[in-house]
Amino acid sequence: MALVEWDDSFAVGNFAIDTQHQMFISLINRIALHLERDADKGLLEDLLRELLKYAEFHFISEENMMKVCGYDGTEHKKEHQNLLAGLRNRLFSLQHENIDYDQLFAFLLSWFKKHTSQMDRELAQILSDRD
Repeated sequence: MALVEWDDSFAVGNFAIDTQHQMFISLINRIALHLERDADKGLLEDLLRELLKYAEFHFISEENMMKVCGYDGTEHKKEHQNLLAGLRNRLFSLQHENIDYDQLFAFLLSWFKKHTSQMDRELAQILSDRD
């Protein structure tokens, strides 16, 4: 698995959101390193749980930004809930059955790229417009 490096294509133009996204990449890379090393399943569960908790924090942070600027963001919030459900499902699968590590990493990377390139870029633009 190739580690993900932060580059400008991930940037949405909002310092707080971009900083938090850099932490996501760090967490995803930590998981990838342990997947490559066939790390202890318990450790992988803990790392995925850490990513889940960080995602919860990040999404609350974004939703607070939406409130402050008066943006409803209903679809964005639904996407947050869907992404959290996907992470919870992967964690459950990791805990209770064999899970394909390549598919897990592909999900994490796709999840991050999709959300940042679409929803968060739109949110950053709205935040910028309402400053």
